[in-house]
Amino acid sequence: MEEISQRDRSPSEWRAHRRISKTKYHDLKNRGLGPDELIIPPNIIRITHEADKAWECRMRQLAKQQAAQLEGRRRVELARQAAKAAVKSSKHVSRAKRSGRRKG
Repeated sequence: MEEISQRDRSPSEWRAHRRISKTKYHDLKNRGLGPDELIIPPNIIRITHEADKAWECRMRQLAKQQAAQLEGRRRVELARQAAKAAVKSSKHVSRAKRSGRRKG
């Protein structure tokens, strides 16, 4: 007998298994992020165990990419804040007094 977690599921069974609302499921599908569906004519739709695992892998990769982008944005913002603070400093190069002529 097949283990329940390794069988094909209908979209509603899959959503229940993944604890995803019907609205979120359709949002994911519309964005091209839903699981691959096996359509058996005339109107049977199944999500295979392999499609479920592939979807899970894609979601993990997407989460890693989003975390990396967020970290990159955070670093840029920190650099901007540091630059603003440096410009306000009395020791900033733009506030240094120039002495005499240039050497060269």
